[in-house]
Amino acid sequence: MKTMKKLLIAVLAVATAALLAIPAMAATDNTTVIDKTAKGSITVHKYVYNGNDTLSGATGTSADADNLPNGAELLGGVEFTLYQVMGADDVMAYYNGTNTDEVKLSDYVSGNAIIPGKALKTYSPLTTPADSANKGIVTFSNLPVGMYVLIETGHPANVSLTSTPSLISIPMVNTASSSNNRNAQWMYDINVYPKNSTSEGNVKIVKKDDDGNVLKDVTFQLYKDTRASGAASAVWTQQDSDAVTNAVGEINWNSLTDGDYYIVETEAPKGYIVDKRPIYFTVGSNTVTCSDPRASGSGTASLTLDLVNPKPDLDKEVQKNGTSDWVHDTQYSIGDTIPYRIRVKVPSNITELTTFTVTDTPIHLKDNAPTDITYTDDTLSADAYSVSTDSPTNGFTITFDPAKMAAVAGKEITISYTAVLQGDAAIFGDGNSNTAKLTYSSEILTSGTPGTPGTYEIEDEDVVYTYQAQIIKHKDTASGDAMSGVEFQLQMSATGSAVTVVQIAGGEYRLPVSGETGVTTTTTLKTDANGKIVIKGLENGTYYLKETKTASGYNLLSAPVELTLNITEFTDWRTSRTFDDNGKQVKNTYTSGTTTFGGNATPDTSLYSKDVVNKKGFTLPQTGGFGTLTLSIIGCALVLGGALVLFNSKKRAK
Repeated sequence: MKTMKKLLIAVLAVATAALLAIPAMAATDNTTVIDKTAKGSITVHKYVYNGNDTLSGATGTSADADNLPNGAELLGGVEFTLYQVMGADDVMAYYNGTNTDEVKLSDYVSGNAIIPGKALKTYSPLTTPADSANKGIVTFSNLPVGMYVLIETGHPANVSLTSTPSLISIPMVNTASSSNNRNAQWMYDINVYPKNSTSEGNVKIVKKDDDGNVLKDVTFQLYKDTRASGAASAVWTQQDSDAVTNAVGEINWNSLTDGDYYIVETEAPKGYIVDKRPIYFTVGSNTVTCSDPRASGSGTASLTLDLVNPKPDLDKEVQKNGTSDWVHDTQYSIGDTIPYRIRVKVPSNITELTTFTVTDTPIHLKDNAPTDITYTDDTLSADAYSVSTDSPTNGFTITFDPAKMAAVAGKEITISYTAVLQGDAAIFGDGNSNTAKLTYSSEILTSGTPGTPGTYEIEDEDVVYTYQAQIIKHKDTASGDAMSGVEFQLQMSATGSAVTVVQIAGGEYRLPVSGETGVTTTTTLKTDANGKIVIKGLENGTYYLKETKTASGYNLLSAPVELTLNITEFTDWRTSRTFDDNGKQVKNTYTSGTTTFGGNATPDTSLYSKDVVNKKGFTLPQTGGFGTLTLSIIGCALVLGGALVLFNSKKRAK
């Protein structure tokens, strides 16, 4: 780290290294282009900078000031002493190549001081001014051709890292010159940009989510008030480049100079709420003060900001038919009232949001709007939300008032409601879906900032299936001709009463929906031309069809037809825990038409089918024919004869 901080000695180090690396030129060339009698200067631009960026493309000219890292500031109160260590003849000999000895800083400097006896001349120390007009800049002028050592010999108390002593040659190669004049390749007025680092204050950000997990890849910017002395309005200048939390969720700004600062969060992983309200703090003499409630260590040299990025969540579930389990897919009958629940994880900063809504969108279902919203400890106050029904169609939207949701900040709320499976329910393939969506603010803006913050969306989906059963009525055998016009009643038990159904068309029927109008209802189900009766909208279970009228010459069935549905389905769910580029996460969804059915369903359908056979009656002797009449006459004659015999017997007795 110290090595990185010492890199920015600006043109002083860069240019000197370049100068010492220049191979010796031909003596005739250099003696003709260097003016041994010329006078030059060394201008020191003293900067304070606590970052790791370096000056690129140092040339030794005043233009290098335009290439300084963002955040570097001129610093007053720094003392420099200049020592001449080589005269004009020695410099000429070096450049001409007649003196091949290597010129090294260590030959003249030990630690941070000139080695006794090595200086040909010592110039009076100069201190960089602190006033705004010439702040941080001093010039050693009227310097003869030679080699010099520049040493920082004094600085303010808060400086933790001083600039390294450096060798400077007058003249030096002008690397910025593009002139064809060889004299233009040498310059006698040198500009150097040594830096200092200070240890006024350190600021650390610790970033976590609502569950206490460290959160990386959150972006922050650091700004400092760089207004001129006496100016009334702040001039906020970004310091360094954007900073991003590391693998342990931290960012460290060390050795900040005195002044007023703020940090602002600009970006977080998708789904997490970005808090764009600035956090202000002041760096003084080895202290950092901050009034933000999330700050710890205020008034010491090190400040820690514990910041949380909340991420809400939503789960949509349906109660599995006949159980207390909550699932994403199940089966019910048309007309059933189906229990649903939506669980919402409320962010800890809910009161700061502007948008927090839950929308439920059913297909082939009709929602009954929720009557209350509960959480672990209590029921959410009714004034904290409003419910709009039929928006969307047959669904509802709950619009929360975030400012009134402090009681549930960081908690989970449960929205309980029911929905009725409608008469147009899908039987094959698609099922009947119900999608819940949470829409919430993606960022918290500074108070007074115009515009509306963006939003994120989380969706979750459930699906309800419903099945169908059919009978095919045959004459005499299972492969016999179809029997049309045979009438049945649907019963829920073997001895139950007839169930009213809705006739769809021909031999197709479905279960009814309470209160529906504009449909044809009946208790009589009649086979169509193909001998079929189809009943749609059934859940698994046993149903009964009681035959009430059959074809002429055929007997009625002696017992109701038993229909037992035991159909299974497999839904190919696709799950996701990431947000797309539009800020939307679809947690669970399925592709229409990919559901497969099993159990006792007809392959690849949700249909249970059963063949039913009717038999003819036996041929019995006819009554009322000729034989019967004869017997009747004989019987009458016998009766009459008996009466005559009895009458004659009585006459003789008298």
